[in-house]
Amino acid sequence: MNYRPLKICDLTQSYTETSGGIRTYIHEKQKYILQNTDDSHLLIVPGEHDSREKRGRLIIYRVKAPLVKNCEPFRFIMRLDKVYKILCLEQPDIIELGSAYVLPYPAMAYQGQFNIPIVGFYHTDYPNTYVKPVVDQVLHRRAGDLCEKISYQYVKFIYNQFDATILSSIQMVEKLKKLGVKDLQHVYLGVDLQTFHPQHRKSEMRRSLGALNGETVFIYHGRFDHEKRFDLLLQSFHLISAQVNGLLCVIGEGPLKGLAHRMATENPKIRVLPYEKDRQQIADYLASADIYCAAGPHETFGLSIIEAQASGLAVCGVRAGALIERVPKHVGVLAEPNSIAGYAEALTELSQNGFKQKGALARRHVEERFSWEKSFSKIFSIYDNLIRFHQRADVSRKAL
Repeated sequence: MNYRPLKICDLTQSYTETSGGIRTYIHEKQKYILQNTDDSHLLIVPGEHDSREKRGRLIIYRVKAPLVKNCEPFRFIMRLDKVYKILCLEQPDIIELGSAYVLPYPAMAYQGQFNIPIVGFYHTDYPNTYVKPVVDQVLHRRAGDLCEKISYQYVKFIYNQFDATILSSIQMVEKLKKLGVKDLQHVYLGVDLQTFHPQHRKSEMRRSLGALNGETVFIYHGRFDHEKRFDLLLQSFHLISAQVNGLLCVIGEGPLKGLAHRMATENPKIRVLPYEKDRQQIADYLASADIYCAAGPHETFGLSIIEAQASGLAVCGVRAGALIERVPKHVGVLAEPNSIAGYAEALTELSQNGFKQKGALARRHVEERFSWEKSFSKIFSIYDNLIRFHQRADVSRKAL
């Protein structure tokens, strides 16, 4: 069978100009395609207006979609006919779905017509991350439990429609396997080990943050929202700021930005920096800090965590989600989730007990396990096998 360049499609709701891990994953995939293949990449995401942009072998469609209340700047595509028309026009050879809500339906309609494979990527454990907390708050915990169970049944139904489902956490693999989802593929995500490196530590950057000699710099880079327990992180640090010789720097954007600025006004040891697009600048901030803070209990991989570890930082996390895998005890500490006092105690413990040694070990830990080359070599092998399977099925049908 003669090889021809493929058109690979990523279709997701979870992509904005200021989003985090999923945006990074897609951009790294685009880089891999351009540097290692002759393939092209099609990206379909929500936008303020309908648009099409072509940059060489990269094609980006933005489908006009409304903002999601309290989750700005995220938008939600509801014009499924528009998505289907784009797919029929561009004719990708494989579709990777990064969102499980409504976008699978135009993808499956296209698959039914053109017999191409669909791969799901379980980036977010949304029944536990979004459905249950919202229903708990609006209605009652009992209603939240029920809606979570219904959502997991939907997860089982929709992901079993796909040819394969990729997960980046062993814990999530086991969870979906018990749920009854089939054709699961475990693939670690990667990190750019040259960009994120301790060599980028800069004394002038520490001074710009207000860190004096000997002060510990705690840092968080990501979305300012409840899912990440950003409010808990701020409150925990505020609780111990008078006792620890250090400051907290938070970099990002999100619905809790106002809270961050209010607390920074009250507490001079808290620094708030805006979302930063420049990956090298982020790497410089991380390498110039000492301890990375991650209080969110819903991580399905923790891309920002391994970027911090690659930069030589010890991590203060929580004993939940993928952080259990990402932060073994020799590279950081884990607190019980959803506890301000518990997380404050963990921050204090790490700042007073060998964070420099743990940071050096964290760099080595990441070097031995994670790279984008490994990640995409495995993902593209999955793509290739599924495409070949569908091509053989086409040949068999035509022979009948």
